[in-house]
Amino acid sequence: MLKTLRSLSGCLSGGNPNYMLAVVCSAMFLDLANLSAVTIALPTIQEDFDVDVSTLQWVISAYALTFGGFLLLGGRGGDIVGHRRVLLFGMACFALFTMVCAMSPTFVGLVIARAFQGIGAAFTIPPAQAHIALHFTQPVRKAKALGAWGASGSLGFIIGLILGGVFTAFLGWRWIFWISFIISTCVIPAAYLILPRISSGRSNITAHADRESTANSPHPPKSLMQSMRERLIRFDALGIGLGVPGILLLTYALTSANSAGWAAPSVVSTLIVSVVLLLAFGLHERSAPQAILAPHLFKDLSFNLTLVLAVITYAVRQACTYFLTVQLQSFGNSAIHTSVLFIPLGISAFVFNTLSGRLVPLVGARCMVGLLQRTRR
Repeated sequence: MLKTLRSLSGCLSGGNPNYMLAVVCSAMFLDLANLSAVTIALPTIQEDFDVDVSTLQWVISAYALTFGGFLLLGGRGGDIVGHRRVLLFGMACFALFTMVCAMSPTFVGLVIARAFQGIGAAFTIPPAQAHIALHFTQPVRKAKALGAWGASGSLGFIIGLILGGVFTAFLGWRWIFWISFIISTCVIPAAYLILPRISSGRSNITAHADRESTANSPHPPKSLMQSMRERLIRFDALGIGLGVPGILLLTYALTSANSAGWAAPSVVSTLIVSVVLLLAFGLHERSAPQAILAPHLFKDLSFNLTLVLAVITYAVRQACTYFLTVQLQSFGNSAIHTSVLFIPLGISAFVFNTLSGRLVPLVGARCMVGLLQRTRR
């Protein structure tokens, strides 16, 4: 049975790269569908657990906190132990804690489970992008694949809104997590069979060449301890130790400031510590032999501007979705009616994600960003 599964896995993973694209798009779909569905259910969750609005935001913030904080670890982990393993781990973690969310008897338990859900989601994004970059090497095909990946997230956002409204109104908000758990457990076996077995972000050809050179080399193969030591050096533990807590504390401070106030000692101290850690992270990365973030990227003005635009866009979109959901339902709108009002946003995101993948190779990324900025005026 095990040999049959391995044979089937080899056939699927070594075939059409579109199968792999379908898997990583499914992971992105689930991440965004779960996020939007839970957002629609927030007022109902508030009623069930009898918490105030400032406390309620932790259902979303706990997810965002760990998601943002562990993206670095997910990316570097894929470079060290293999993107396939990290992606499978992330999907399994997401599925497990989705089930825990569905069964949580207390609000604190729900928030903790959401935090672990965010870790799982963070471990799916960098490996998914790495798989696309490694298997769609032609610029046109790569742009289309990335466009499809982004569009799958927008489609998940739309479906999550609709199903979140339906489940909340007729079955209860816990069914949002149960359905996500069921779908996730179906996607994981497909991912195991389809995702190619590559490690350290290398292609199958490079890995095969490395094995041949090792076999023909007069030097004995490296011991397990030597291999582990090299991986730890490449892991950049100090960079991870500075970057991940820095991002976590910064996100926590920004979230807590809404309820505690910007002048609160806990917020100010957390902000100071996070800034110190992130500055230390930046200084370390400039001289690290195996930097997590290539220092030369931040010397590129286009890269920096794109990064700022991405941060502002996602921050504004998520803040608007959260506050509009709470406000619209406080005015007497049902969960289903509220979800319908958000559908145009999801449709436009889906359409333009799909189009951007086809237009970028033709007109260039700079032209596309300029056009989008003009449409917002």
